[in-house]
Amino acid sequence: MALYSLEGNRENIAPLRGSIDDARQDYDLKNEVIVNMQMDAQGAKVWEEMTTRAFKEQLQIAIVLDSLVYSAPGINNGPIAGGNSQISGSFSVNEAVDLANVLRAGKLPAKATIIQSDEVGPTLGQEAIDSGTMSFLIALALVLISDGVLLW
Repeated sequence: MALYSLEGNRENIAPLRGSIDDARQDYDLKNEVIVNMQMDAQGAKVWEEMTTRAFKEQLQIAIVLDSLVYSAPGINNGPIAGGNSQISGSFSVNEAVDLANVLRAGKLPAKATIIQSDEVGPTLGQEAIDSGTMSFLIALALVLISDGVLLW
């Protein structure tokens, strides 16, 4: 297990959140397990800036989900332009599938869909108050009658 020191921004938001269109386990020309990923146009631009800096300063780029670093690849062959990248290492097939799933997880927005919408006006609210008051009075009368307190 490795220990990483992560550099973040002020808002602690990942620069590529939601920018990865696809990620999948694959094999390279040497038949070694890799992860291929494709980014949208905005993500490709940010990724090029990140990989340029990482290459120049010999840094790694951490892949983090739920505060857990899943991988921290280095940029060995220069900045990556165009939005298509390949992450290689000594991955097993299961590790590569897990990493691809983590990369795709950032693309899963929590979408809210309104199924039904109703408006409650002030008269309906008053009706609910009136019926609640009437229910209370009837229940109180029944309790008092059952205890023999209320005489006719």
